Amino acid sequence: MNLISTSQITDGAVHYVCVDEIDVRTEADTPEPPPVVDPDPGDCVNLAAGRPYTSAWAASGSYADDGGQLTDGVYSRALSCKAPEWVGYYNEVQDGFEFIVDLGESKRFEQVKMNFLREEGSGIPTPYSVRIELSDDSASWRTLTQTDVAPIIEGSGIKRFVYTVPQEKRPEAQARYVKLHINFQIWLFIDEIEIFDRETPDQGTDVPPDDQRGSGRRPCFGMSARAAVRRARHDPDGQCDGRPCLERLRLAELQRHKSRRTRRQPHSDGI
Repeated sequence: MNLISTSQITDGAVHYVCVDEIDVRTEADTPEPPPVVDPDPGDCVNLAAGRPYTSAWAASGSYADDGGQLTDGVYSRALSCKAPEWVGYYNEVQDGFEFIVDLGESKRFEQVKMNFLREEGSGIPTPYSVRIELSDDSASWRTLTQTDVAPIIEGSGIKRFVYTVPQEKRPEAQARYVKLHINFQIWLFIDEIEIFDRETPDQGTDVPPDDQRGSGRRPCFGMSARAAVRRARHDPDGQCDGRPCLERLRLAELQRHKSRRTRRQPHSDGI
């Protein structure tokens, strides 16, 4: 039964008894098995975290990389190229653009992840394809794969690119230098490069327009290691429980966006 409230008057004092449930069972209780917990993605190591990288040419001035921005573990969920997490590259040669990530030493990996922005109003498409090449001396390269990027056809959104190395190719997926050759037209906006030592449960989920959560980070509950770093930046006392933290982030990002509006935007590229 539901909540029952009764009262009794004894010697002028009122005593209350509240009951929320009564069960009558024919068998003794048996303990329930513990819930099954999915593997913690934090157990997988992002080998690219904090590692240096180079690009074929510098990012556009208004959307520049402040140094190590693509391996700092910070994502964007804003569907606007003006959000500070996005780094923008303007393509004048139609081909030949690439990142080279230095892992420090030869390491095995099983997964590569990147985020690409498609912003319809600004004419920013998703890239066409990604080719992954490997090297131990940054001079001689071997191709691991070339794969098309499934486009976001309409509207704006965030393309979550995930390449998982097939089992038969995993013995080949070892190198110090990982080259990411990205074929795109006009503009490329990217916010993060990740290279994982093992396959993670995340197989790639795009962020469509109706799931726009604003420029910012993941909620602070259920954190990975990199999310913990991000929380420390805006919640040093560790008191964040989710929604209030996101509200503080939203206000902080609005302030950052206001300051960026005063910066000169390029006029020749239509963005």
